[in-house]
Amino acid sequence: MLWASKAAVIINDTRGDIMNIPAEWLAYGALAIVFGVMISLLMTQRALRQALSEQEKRNQSLESKIDSLTQQLVMLNKGTLGMGKRLMKTEKRLNQTMERQDSLENKESEQLSFKQAAKLFERGLEMDNVIEKVGITRSEAKLLDMFQQKQIAELEE
Repeated sequence: MLWASKAAVIINDTRGDIMNIPAEWLAYGALAIVFGVMISLLMTQRALRQALSEQEKRNQSLESKIDSLTQQLVMLNKGTLGMGKRLMKTEKRLNQTMERQDSLENKESEQLSFKQAAKLFERGLEMDNVIEKVGITRSEAKLLDMFQQKQIAELEE
């Protein structure tokens, strides 16, 4: 009861005619507030749906870009693998070519050594001197000397 008397005093102190507001107006006011809240909620719902729709469109666009980039990456990987294989084949061929070249150079240097040795034998150098100057083995030098002596004998006949 104490509360009611204080509320009545406060109402009487500020404005006495507040008590004269009809209950219908209070109901209409409450209804207007509820209606306003509902409109606000509907507008918020509409805005959220629109934002969701835009977000879904962005997601689809991003998924499309991801798919495109994935395809490009797959193609790039395939190209890189192909290039790697071609590079390995080329490197293998290069190594084979270098080995052949080394082999040919060795043969040429051996032939050059034998030619030098033959010239030295023609000049009359002794076997030890020829071996030392040319760098061939004693058996190679003996074979070369025998071959040259045979050729000289055939020419004399």
